[in-house]
Amino acid sequence: QSAAMHSGSISHRKCLHKPSWPERPDNFTGDDFLEDLKRNLYVKRHSLLTVVVATGRVFQHFCSLCLFVQAYCLMLQGTLAPETVLFGLGMLAPPLYLAYLFCASGSADKSDLSPMRTAFGHCRLLLVLTAFTLMWSPLLKSLTATISTDTIHAMTAFFLTANLLFHDYGGSAAIVSKSFSLNSAVFAAICLASRLPSSLHTFTTVELALFVFAFWPELRRNMSVGLHSPFQPVLSLGLTFLLNLAAQCAMCFISMPAACCFLLLSCFIMLICPIMFVAMQAQKNNIHGPWDEAVIH
Repeated sequence: QSAAMHSGSISHRKCLHKPSWPERPDNFTGDDFLEDLKRNLYVKRHSLLTVVVATGRVFQHFCSLCLFVQAYCLMLQGTLAPETVLFGLGMLAPPLYLAYLFCASGSADKSDLSPMRTAFGHCRLLLVLTAFTLMWSPLLKSLTATISTDTIHAMTAFFLTANLLFHDYGGSAAIVSKSFSLNSAVFAAICLASRLPSSLHTFTTVELALFVFAFWPELRRNMSVGLHSPFQPVLSLGLTFLLNLAAQCAMCFISMPAACCFLLLSCFIMLICPIMFVAMQAQKNNIHGPWDEAVIH
């Protein structure tokens, strides 16, 4: 009886789990939590020369696009004859194609075909494209006759911007699409060609677009990949300078204020942007530790 009375006087405490550590606040962090903290483990530092060369690849395509638009403006004004453009393409194409074959022979993804068979296939494709363009030039000239010129120029700006954004600059980004970039440029060329005075102007514009947006990017890519030389960055910067000079001179024939703006834009893209990128590398602060997601190697 005394035992029952004694047990009844004891207060029962319900505790499913008794912690073995002292009570801490919810946001408590131990002193050893940050022992394995590491900063900037996988950050790749880039030199100023590397950044300028990479920026030059983008600027080369931008200058090529500007040269195409400038040729259209000069033909529209009557300053540049389509025969002159075709003659220039005929003079530039053979030596540049030989340079393309030379660079492609040293590329890692070169074709198994011999250079002669490759050249024969390319010549056959060129003849087919030239024949079809020449045959359809009268139709292409009147294709957008019912559309206003302002709409044509807006569509051209949109598709040339798409060409600039989706172009392959040598990276592995998901946004890169060579086919979409080329199709956008060709469509923009057809839109512009419909505003020129004759079928010969239309044929010249489409041929110039195929040269600038189809052949010329492949040549530049093979030059950057196939030429294994310590002077390759210098060659790339030299090509960037020549394209910039050509675009700058062509802009002077159209508008001097536009030429001044283009010069300022060139300095901003090729000088200020790389310097800012290299300077901001010191601000990177990526942290790694035990909280990172596990990666299977």
